[in-house]
Amino acid sequence: MTGINIGVKNIAAAVVKGGQVKLISRREFNNDLIKTREDAEIFLDDFCTACVISLSNNININKDNITRLARSAGINNIKIISELDAVSCYIENNFKNLNRALIIDVGAGAAKLNVLELEPDSYRLIEGAVIDSVSGNKFDALIAEWLAYLKPDAARDEKFLLAEAARLKTCLELKLDKLDNIFKLNIYKEDIERLIKFQVRELAHSARRLNAMHRPDKIFVTGGMSKLPILKSELKDILGSADILFSNEDIILSGTALYAAKQDCANVNANANINVKALRDIKLKLVALEYLLNRSQKDRLNNIFDRAERGIANLNLIKSLADELQKAANYYE
Repeated sequence: MTGINIGVKNIAAAVVKGGQVKLISRREFNNDLIKTREDAEIFLDDFCTACVISLSNNININKDNITRLARSAGINNIKIISELDAVSCYIENNFKNLNRALIIDVGAGAAKLNVLELEPDSYRLIEGAVIDSVSGNKFDALIAEWLAYLKPDAARDEKFLLAEAARLKTCLELKLDKLDNIFKLNIYKEDIERLIKFQVRELAHSARRLNAMHRPDKIFVTGGMSKLPILKSELKDILGSADILFSNEDIILSGTALYAAKQDCANVNANANINVKALRDIKLKLVALEYLLNRSQKDRLNNIFDRAERGIANLNLIKSLADELQKAANYYE
């Protein structure tokens, strides 16, 4: 089963294959799951009709809308979990003897700090904090404002400035002193880091408070901004001897994929046991309506029936397809 994480800006999918978490795709999130489902089907060479979705707390979309998006994309069996559910699953799978952990997630929307008490197959949130001033979007805005000051004639094109700011921010991860830019200005790495240093220190001091109060066994730092050298150095300086893991992988996405792998596929696809007679009846109905399908739809339909006859397709999916075709036939008549 595929694990999907939906964040403020991006949607990413991963799956556990051969005991390892494999990234399937990472795209900009445009309220659409169809492309992600197609990416998963290409990667798996199989249909993707079930998944686990973890949602960012900062995303402005509710679970009902996510369910509708998934079903409109052809994913009928979904389970929606929180990002903390995904993180606890990741920790349980990779760090067996931890009792308490501090999670620092620095993404596009905001920095989230959560202290978790870990138990087998569960967790308890002890304390959490959100720092709105520390995020990829806020860093982009600060850099864009500075660029507008340096280049006043470009200040009117806000989207262009934000795009260039995001690119410069990404360059901070590289071992470069001078940063190339579209304006041909002399911009150095330390100039950009100076702009965001106050916000990064605010995050580090909040982490120090939580670390001193709750004494976690390990501190996990994840999210797109966690790769910034200035953030790593400030956290190391202020947290001192604390055990910090700066993960090279996306902990939340990996945890979502691991959570998906743990699900009992027999329960998630409980209605996948096909009644042979019902399947044949539906197939006869669809064959009579074949003229409404193009070649790719016919191929997909034949694949669905092939899987159904082997007991691994969803009967409700086929029924709904038959009903839709019948409605279309009635319309044309």
